[in-house]
Parts: sequence; C-alpha cells; structure tokens
Amino acid sequence: MEIFINIVLTIVVLNLLIFLHELGHFIAAKIMKVRVDEFALGMGPKVIGKEFRGVLYAIRMLPIGGFVRIYGEGDEPGKSYTALKKDPSSFQSKKLWQKIVILFAGVFMNLMTAVVIYYAFLGMSGFRFPFPAAELGITPPFGEAQVEKLGDLSYSELIEDGAAEEAGWPESGYIIAVGDGHDMSPIEYDFEFREVIADNAGEEIVVEICESIEEDDSCELYPTLVSDEGRVGILLGFNSLQYIQYYGLEVYLGGFVHSINVIYVSIAQMGKIFSQSAATGDYSTALNVVSGPLGLYYVIDFIKGLGWMGVLDLIANLSLTLFVINLLPIPALDGGRIVLAVAESTMGRYFSKRVEAWLIRISFVMMMLLMLAIILKDIIYIENLQNLFG
Repeated sequence: MEIFINIVLTIVVLNLLIFLHELGHFIAAKIMKVRVDEFALGMGPKVIGKEFRGVLYAIRMLPIGGFVRIYGEGDEPGKSYTALKKDPSSFQSKKLWQKIVILFAGVFMNLMTAVVIYYAFLGMSGFRFPFPAAELGITPPFGEAQVEKLGDLSYSELIEDGAAEEAGWPESGYIIAVGDGHDMSPIEYDFEFREVIADNAGEEIVVEICESIEEDDSCELYPTLVSDEGRVGILLGFNSLQYIQYYGLEVYLGGFVHSINVIYVSIAQMGKIFSQSAATGDYSTALNVVSGPLGLYYVIDFIKGLGWMGVLDLIANLSLTLFVINLLPIPALDGGRIVLAVAESTMGRYFSKRVEAWLIRISFVMMMLLMLAIILKDIIYIENLQNLFG
C-alpha cells in the first residue's frame, strides 16, 4: 500500500509541475490571440478528451509529460511558412516579443510556483529559512547565514563493527573535542564533526567523549581509526539549526531572492561534488546528483514523512529545477526555441522549418536517451538511493 501511495504521489507531483508549465504557455498564447488546438496531460494515445471553445482538452495514456499544441509553432500539414506568417491566429505571425512571451511563459510559471511557496514559508518563519550554508561551505548571494546551537553534540547508538565500537566508545555520549591526543580542538556542531571525519578518512584521530556533561570524570580520549568512507559508525544527533535570515528589502523580495539563493547554492554544490569526484576518482557521490523518476520516488518516500510542508518544499525545488533546465539553449526546450526565434529575427530571414523541426526532433531524442540512461543508472545503483533516504 505504501509503495502504491508513493507511486501515486510521484505521478501527481510530476504532472502538477507539467500542468503549471503548460498552463503558462496556454495562457500566454490566448493573451497574444494565438490559436491553441490542444492542451494535453500525458503522452501517447488519447484516453479521454473534450473539446471546448476550439481547444481539445485531453488526458493521454502515459502519465508523464504533457503539451500545448499551439497553431503555427510546429509543423502544420498543408500550410506553408508564408501562409502561417499571414494568418493572424498563427504563432508565426506574431512579433518577436510576443513569441518570446509565449515561449517563456512555461518556465515563468515554474519560477512563480517556487516563489509563491517560498513567500509562504518565509512569512510563517519570520523570513528565515533552514539552509545548511555552513555545512556546504557556500555563501549565498542574499541574506545572512546564521547557525543556532540547539544543545550539546551527542550520539545515541554505535553501529555494529564500526570504528567507534572497535575503539571502545560508550553506547551513547557527548562529543567534546577532536585532535591527536595532545592538541585537541573543541567541536560544537554536528556538521563540524562530520566535516572532520570526512577530512580524516582512513586515518586515526582522537575523540574526547563524555558519558555525562554534568560529571567531569566521565570524559575520556578514544583513539579511533576512521573508515575509508569517512565514517566512525555512530548515530549522530543534530544540534545545529543553520538558516538564512532575510532583512530589509530582501523581505519584500523574499520569494525571488530565496529562489536565486537555492539556484546558486545548488549549482555551486554540484560543482564542488563533481570537482571532488574528479580529484579523487570516486564518482559514487556524483551519481546521486542527477536522478530520474525512481530517485524522485525515494525522495517523496522520505519527504512525505515531514508532512505537507516537506512536499511543498519539494515542489518548489523541482519547479526551480524545471525553470533552469528549460532555459538551456537546446532546440527541444523553451530556451532553445527562444534562441531560434531571436536568431531568426536578427538575421531578418527564417530558417528552413524542415531543418528546425529536425533539430528539435534530434535534440528531443537525445534528451530521451539521456533520461533513459539516468533511469538505468538509478536501477543499477538503487542501493545508493535506498541508503541515501533510508
């Protein structure tokens, strides 16, 4: 039953984002008085459809994807480009700025979905948002990064055959400092300890642990050999709240500036992960950076335990991802279509529509092959996904 719920939630989230994206194109086309022939959710054969005021609203068999068929945007059998340019209801008859508005409207809806959700979250939290800036080592362009200590750093369990168990750590306790036994550095936050462990993978460190904070004589030093994966085998508690605090004008622009922060930090973090992977030759972490529907399934399985706010945050983050990806200058995407429209207007003549159609088809096929490769990667490395969200 839980698997069924996760699958349904995955399909609902994907189709909601696609619906909002296509709705943007649909509304913009209507405003610019361009004829819309079909608004469909899903791909493949039509399951149900209803025509209303000249538009076919349809649900198609495969519940992934969707489209708005705008008259004159693609191939129109029996219609020459010249004829489409003269037809006032055609996409091709519109001015450049009108074409750009129609093409950009989809990603704009994705952006605004994220902005509205972030505004709601920020308004409820005094315009501060949980953000692991200190742990990531990345400074966002907006807001002030702050860390709040929630309590002493503790762990509650030893993993069987882990480094901590072999070193004789108590079953539970408080981590006070880390060093070489002579020069010990205090540890305040959970992310600091994880960073130290990762930096000392495969090496021995000395950890000061107290079974009780109130009793000074309960503290001892434990020489510990960190695993090659950068782990010591404990269930570490979280004692820090890292967040971005917005002030002044940023409050009024909160949804927008936070969206910029999320995009900036996501790209910077991906860059760090791939740089580290290239330096070490270990791409196991990088494999989890890009994922497909199977990865989304495990994300939703994890997120739904956080309640509706967790699901809304996921929708906002996915909306921003679609916003960025669809702006890439690839012919099959909105960004590529905008580039083609601008180039055509700048050159003062139109491209061969047959060549343009083939460019779009080829790039679409390449994107589908890439998606297939990502899905296969998720299947092959499914244990990575399970461990990541398990």
